[in-house]
Amino acid sequence: MTMNSKRRSVAIAGAASALALSLAACGGGSAAGGDDKGPIKIGAVYPLTGPAAANGDWAKIGTEIAVKEINANGGIDGRQVKVVYGDDELDATKAVTEMNRVVNQEKVDLVLGPLSSDPVLATLPLLKSTKTPSIMGAGSEKVTPDIAPYSFSWTMNATTQAQEMVDAAVKDGAKSIAILSDGGTQGKTAADAMKADIKKRGLKLSGTQELSIKNTDVTPQLLSLKKGNPDHVLLFPVASSDTARVLEQVKQLNWDVPFTGSYGTTFADTVMEIAGDDAYENMNAITFSSFSACTKEEVPESTSSFVKTVRAFSEKRAKGASFDSIAQSHDAVYLFKAAIEATGTTDGPKVAAWLEENGTNLPKDIPLVNQAFGMTKDTHFLFTSDSLSLVDPGTSVSDSVFQRADCS
Repeated sequence: MTMNSKRRSVAIAGAASALALSLAACGGGSAAGGDDKGPIKIGAVYPLTGPAAANGDWAKIGTEIAVKEINANGGIDGRQVKVVYGDDELDATKAVTEMNRVVNQEKVDLVLGPLSSDPVLATLPLLKSTKTPSIMGAGSEKVTPDIAPYSFSWTMNATTQAQEMVDAAVKDGAKSIAILSDGGTQGKTAADAMKADIKKRGLKLSGTQELSIKNTDVTPQLLSLKKGNPDHVLLFPVASSDTARVLEQVKQLNWDVPFTGSYGTTFADTVMEIAGDDAYENMNAITFSSFSACTKEEVPESTSSFVKTVRAFSEKRAKGASFDSIAQSHDAVYLFKAAIEATGTTDGPKVAAWLEENGTNLPKDIPLVNQAFGMTKDTHFLFTSDSLSLVDPGTSVSDSVFQRADCS
């Protein structure tokens, strides 16, 4: 990234944060929700158009399924649930505008999204000021309980992913490692964590390069990394299109080097449609343990049942979808339901306190797809390293469940 582009990035982030603070002031700094007798309103700010539209639709599917199930069974605490959608196009400034609309104009009680760190960080001042509880998708270490007291993240912590990825490379025998990561906040967080872990282990960092979701040609970055002759490459993108471009162009360069990818590299159907059926031939990746197994018999019932539910809901939209991504928003709605019914309110501080106090020991009757949660008063990330597995994204043991890399 050039110095000018860095300045532009900082300026955009600063403008988005300033706009969020201004809009929060307009909202009065009080809880945003409406009366406690009508429907419970959820604002869902996802990238429904733009470069991450597929990710946005996956989140929307999970939201729709959970809300449909809940409303059919009496709602939340006897109240029906209504969702108000916003489209941020994976853009921080647009995320602030849409978040202001759903919080201050639509008067939602709860928020889902955005789905990436930069839009999330831009909207957190508004959510904090209005004390609106939210569950979103940011992997940046900047999402702390202090900055986000009423917000939680369903995305794997970027630092945790980074450390797991370095560990996988080391177990593969790597002594020299290269890093190719997204240029946004989450990607930078991961890259910094990888660099620190590589240095701590006494390994060689052979090179680093950044990706941009708007750049379709990554050949210059790959050629630069190839010159360093690494034993292993760590790939941390933001969208499936990034992964597809990288793996397709690696093949075009005839570069035979093993890769380990972050969770963002596991959207297999989309990647293989672009990069070919053999796209993952030389790659493992991190994903949720609930969507990994060695055999079909090991697949959790909650996972296989959910996959069937999604396909029955919309076979067309399920085609090529990431079912673990769909599960994240689905589970988020049910976590809100559990917290509201336990506390009797949609009040942000009370909902957040319940999630902190019960995050590692959730009631067993909540119909969650994922099972290993770890949020506390010290971390608002829903998942810990115990929730993760290293998998072969190109091999499935059952519908939408990857084969674990450690299977004999």
